[in-house]
Amino acid sequence: DEFAEKKGVVFVDLAEPFSAERDPVSDYGYPWDNHFIGSGHLLAARALYPSIASAVEARLATAVH
Repeated sequence: DEFAEKKGVVFVDLAEPFSAERDPVSDYGYPWDNHFIGSGHLLAARALYPSIASAVEARLATAVH
């Protein structure tokens, strides 16, 4: 996302992994509720993990021992 990039923030768009799901609404408790249930949290975690792991590795590589 352009705004995040300008601010130096990593942006991970979760729309793509959720829209690729057979039934994305099933990752929420109810269709009108925007809170994930377990399967939604797992899907989000899998989508976020590469960015988080990369940031942690970069931080550790520059850490002073």
